[in-house]
Amino acid sequence: MTSTRNRGRPKNPATLHREQKTAEAEKILRETAIRHPMSATERNEMGALIEALERWEAKTLEECHVPPMKKELAYAAASIGDESLEGYEEIILKEYRQVVSNGERARAEGSNSNQQKAKDRHASIISEYATVIDRLIKQGRSKSSIADVIVKELRKLRPETPISARTVRRWIAGYQARKLAKPMVEKIL
Repeated sequence: MTSTRNRGRPKNPATLHREQKTAEAEKILRETAIRHPMSATERNEMGALIEALERWEAKTLEECHVPPMKKELAYAAASIGDESLEGYEEIILKEYRQVVSNGERARAEGSNSNQQKAKDRHASIISEYATVIDRLIKQGRSKSSIADVIVKELRKLRPETPISARTVRRWIAGYQARKLAKPMVEKIL
């Protein structure tokens, strides 16, 4: 007995959502065609209307949507000036501005946090392997081979924190530069 297997990468949730919406729209169009047949021009107009709405949605999300924000708020912000929102425009604008500023602040905090974590990890790994680096440099090994040794060791000890050999190679180069610069600075002072 052979099993059918989906090949390739699993579909993105956004793709699945889009396919579901397209299937729903096609189902509605099929049912409508049975109940009330449309002429070719009416079908073309309906298709053009649906495409225009999809383009508007994509444009609105591109211009007004910030990731922590609900899509409905982005649609409401894009619709400001419409007479149906009279009296609610200030409320929508206030909420929109607050969500945008919260999103910007959260991204900045996340970026700073990630940078600090990376610096701490870099400093701890280099200080932990400083003697190994010095010993392998004295043996005449290249930065690449030293980086490979360190990466293999780190993958054994800490498999949950992946690290590339290229990153470690950059760290070793910085370590060597600081080590060479230190005696020169001491001579000058």
